[in-house]
Amino acid sequence: METTATLGPVSVLAVTGNVDGSTFQQLVADVDTVIRQGYKHLVLDFQGVPYLSSAGIVALQKILGQINGQGGRLALAGVTSEVARTFDVVGATAWLNLYPDVASAMTSFGDA
Repeated sequence: METTATLGPVSVLAVTGNVDGSTFQQLVADVDTVIRQGYKHLVLDFQGVPYLSSAGIVALQKILGQINGQGGRLALAGVTSEVARTFDVVGATAWLNLYPDVASAMTSFGDA
């Protein structure tokens, strides 16, 4: 799994590869790096994530807690159908903000 950050008032972290037991800690660390730089509004671009395990769900819970703790907001964009099924099964759609693409996610932040 790799991430690429585009920093700004609403930052985008593009994620590529599986988010699973061997990679979830890296995702949390990469988001933590963005937050420590003072960016609290984040879009995770999951277009390049073909698979998300239960460890990935744990990572998203931790990330959401970090961002909420800073008064920020998290949105996920471009979630694949496979990952969306995982979210549905575990009930994550109740606490995640999902958007079809990065542009829609960015718009949802308004003037953040």
